[in-house]
Amino acid sequence: MPETGGAYPFDDPDPYLKFDGPVYDTTPRNFLPFIDTIRRESEWRSLGLAPKKDRSGNYKPIIRKGLYFGFHRRVSLSSIDREAIATGKKCTRNPDSVLSLLRQGINYDDFVSLPEDVVAYCDCQKAADQGDLETALSHIKKAFDAKCDEVKYANAYFAVRLRLGDKSAIGEELTFFRGDIDCLVHSGRVYEWLKYLSSIKDYPGLRMTVRQIDEQLDALIAGQAQSRRYSPQTVEFYAHEKEQFVKKTAHLRKRIGEPYATQLST
Repeated sequence: MPETGGAYPFDDPDPYLKFDGPVYDTTPRNFLPFIDTIRRESEWRSLGLAPKKDRSGNYKPIIRKGLYFGFHRRVSLSSIDREAIATGKKCTRNPDSVLSLLRQGINYDDFVSLPEDVVAYCDCQKAADQGDLETALSHIKKAFDAKCDEVKYANAYFAVRLRLGDKSAIGEELTFFRGDIDCLVHSGRVYEWLKYLSSIKDYPGLRMTVRQIDEQLDALIAGQAQSRRYSPQTVEFYAHEKEQFVKKTAHLRKRIGEPYATQLST
């Protein structure tokens, strides 16, 4: 959590407002420099982005191309907020938010000081965008080493390794997400593993991976495992994901001689 710098008067006639909204290719280009910056209401008006309120006193959204942008009052200021106010730079430190802005042409210099792991994650994704997976791996390894429990970094770390042909990443990812395999089944990540192992005709690896996924799902259904990385789900959800996994891998199981013979838990 960011260090808090305390509140300032709630009835301030010229409050600090943060301008935010979605960052896509369709985001108005003239909005990009202002997104995630904090200024006084009067300063926003002088810049031509006049905040308007509804009858309840809430700031009205600005709608452009079906996208919603708007102002949010800061009732307290963190040290990061104060740095952003003093420098005019963007206050976000969320890795994906930073990355989205970088992909739209914003520079690192336009942000408040960013943690090294955030920069490494973004550099990884930018290198991967260019197809430079070796460089991407060197960057994401820095981020993952710095915060080895960060799911976002783990996802990228294992994904880049697999794209480089490192099949040991599959086993490590299975271990990292033990207790959360339902989420990887739901997202389709496990099928990327199986597709890769099929492409290199690693049938022992396929059998072992299918078995491990089955076992981890069964453990969740039986209440013998607990989620660690994501929020826990209901037994019904786990059973549904197991049923879907069995159906989607039916032909593969026949091909590798790994039928599913036990009863699904309910």
